[in-house]
Amino acid sequence: MIPLINIKDVQDQLDLSLNVEESKYNQFIIAAQIKDLTYLIGEDCVQEIEDAVCTNTLDEYQEPLMELIKPYLVNWSYSHYVKQSMLQSTQSGIVKTEGDNSSNISDTEKKQASEFYSTVGIAWGKKIIRLLESDKENYACYHSEHCDCCTKETLGRSIFNL
Repeated sequence: MIPLINIKDVQDQLDLSLNVEESKYNQFIIAAQIKDLTYLIGEDCVQEIEDAVCTNTLDEYQEPLMELIKPYLVNWSYSHYVKQSMLQSTQSGIVKTEGDNSSNISDTEKKQASEFYSTVGIAWGKKIIRLLESDKENYACYHSEHCDCCTKETLGRSIFNL
């Protein structure tokens, strides 16, 4: 699996500190790609996009799709990051850290921030689905995995892989 976005994409669109290590943030990008994007458009479509990005061969249909996927992944990865920020695994378990001469936000504030970015991610997901459903011929990877008869209203895509 290759990440479809990088930490620079997140820093350009959101208020992510330049001090956040790319190697540590990549787990949230991969999680969003595996968990959220694959759920939204299916494994075949994700693999097709990954292959095209890896070989630098995005076609005229994949480019507009990537323009929607990028903010989708930015928001979902940040949502996952907010939930897990300031947590660190140690030998004795997970601990909450404090740093940068600042105080941690409350669990309620973390949840609200995470939900905000999830909601923005869902909105981008709806745009992705509209694009995929607008052209069955050129987005066959999506249509081969999803039936037209059974859609999930919240995401606008099939909940069954046939």
